[in-house]
Amino acid sequence: MSEPGKAPRGGAAAVCRCSAEGSATGNIVVGGLVGEILTGPRIEDAYTLASVTGSDLVGGLVGSLSEAYVIRAYSAGPVSGATRVGGLIGRRSFIGDSTVQASFWDTATSGQAQSAAGTGLATAALYQRSTFQAAGWDFVSVWFIRNGSGYPTLRRAWIALDVPPPTIVAWGEGAAGFQLVCTAGPGFLYTLERSDALAGWTAVASKIATGDTVTFEGQDFGSLVGRTASFFRVKVSNP
Repeated sequence: MSEPGKAPRGGAAAVCRCSAEGSATGNIVVGGLVGEILTGPRIEDAYTLASVTGSDLVGGLVGSLSEAYVIRAYSAGPVSGATRVGGLIGRRSFIGDSTVQASFWDTATSGQAQSAAGTGLATAALYQRSTFQAAGWDFVSVWFIRNGSGYPTLRRAWIALDVPPPTIVAWGEGAAGFQLVCTAGPGFLYTLERSDALAGWTAVASKIATGDTVTFEGQDFGSLVGRTASFFRVKVSNP
């Protein structure tokens, strides 16, 4: 990450899987994540909620982009400046190969309707997983989102387990054998554990939820042949 006015340069350098908050203030070439990026480097899977203030070449994510790449990134902080100001990118040079793909800014919170590159969307749209999935974002191993309740965050940065405990909503015989359905939070890991006669618990199946429920069935329960009493429970955790 560069300070306002600084310029990462050269070759295969990359700013990947990182984020920024707080504020970035300067005169020229000011960005919420990087002031200026040029000649080879790329930003990939990153976001900023920082407040950005400058005079010229001011962007919510990058102040000035030249012969570099921005892939799967967004900015959602307020942005203000006098000239060449953008919600995501302040200036994008068209000399050489400069690419911005699958990247967004919040037109409401930034106060900016324009950007040198990227797609501006309303806050509500940026709270939806479908917005980002349609652009190829990875919500299994890279990103996490509480659908409808906030912006995406990087999965490694998601520490608080802010999801209700799973509640069983259906159980019994299903098409594939015994079935258990419980409430879920998309993106969280749900683990089915079994105890035979309450003699300790063993994980028998795990699934990352993709919707509001998760289903365990059939072979997820393991072999029950010859067992007189088996108990099951579901635990939730961050992947």
